[in-house]
Amino acid sequence: AVALEMDADERLARGDALVKSLEKAGCAHAVCLKATRDAGVGVFAARDVEGGGVLVRCPVAHAWYARDGDEFDDAIDALRVDGEPLDARERLQLHLLNERARSDVDKAPASDENLVQISRARYVLSLPGAELVNALPIGWSDEDIERRLRGDLLSRTRATLARIHAVADAIARSRSKAFGDADDAFFVFSVDDLKWAHAVFWSRAMTLRFPRKGFTGGGDVDALVPLVDMCNHRAGSTATLEIVEDDAGDAFYELRAGVATKAGDEVFINYGAKGNEELLRCHGFVIPNNPCDVLAVDLRKLWLWKGDVHWRGDVAASEAEAEAALRERD
Repeated sequence: AVALEMDADERLARGDALVKSLEKAGCAHAVCLKATRDAGVGVFAARDVEGGGVLVRCPVAHAWYARDGDEFDDAIDALRVDGEPLDARERLQLHLLNERARSDVDKAPASDENLVQISRARYVLSLPGAELVNALPIGWSDEDIERRLRGDLLSRTRATLARIHAVADAIARSRSKAFGDADDAFFVFSVDDLKWAHAVFWSRAMTLRFPRKGFTGGGDVDALVPLVDMCNHRAGSTATLEIVEDDAGDAFYELRAGVATKAGDEVFINYGAKGNEELLRCHGFVIPNNPCDVLAVDLRKLWLWKGDVHWRGDVAASEAEAEAALRERD
């Protein structure tokens, strides 16, 4: 099913339901959700927290990242785009869609065994809908894309849309061999579904650094991190996210305050040193006078002539052609 648009009140209600399910499943926190004027929903301190204090601490089982294979992973393994398998980020997006298609939180019995399952269903329900997709260039009409975008942002948007369509085609081709059940949720993933999953992943995914082999084999892992990923962006925020283990060896993800935070203050995280083109492409917003703004330059369009750098509007088809053009200009 295509994601429907949600207003801030509905997202806030669904976010509160997510927080309650996380609490039942062992998540401790010092935050609450509130509506914000600009971003819709944000994370706020529910009580005073000292610098370095824990704002959110949840069992790592609630984070979404690539895990060992299951039946659905076997189906993804069968997919090929231009002869190549999907990467880990695309696989996670398909798992997100599969969870959304299968989740039925109201019918799930409230037992200790399925608290993680319930929180995952609540997480999917809390995610923004079509309003997120429409804020990103991939959700715009072809006419608006061509009219409003230029340069690197235009080429990246075209490439992303082409990839989404290619994955959708691969899913359609795999129907006869990926699953035996024609009613499987995997078969109903459309281009619009894939746009939504792409938008959710790229606007919310964070890097979790696992300190040892175990859950993921160790190292850095792209993940969706419930509750933490509802924090809005502020350049310069010093809040930190890390994986910690208790004495029993159980792992948690922790968000810690970079500075003393008073009750009622919004909790911000830093999405990274991103220019406005990347912020628009991945998150759907820009920052006036962004200190991290950059200009992408295609180096193939630069050529040296008598020691000076010049600009050429056309791009040589090959290195040999470029060298020939330079010789002619010299």
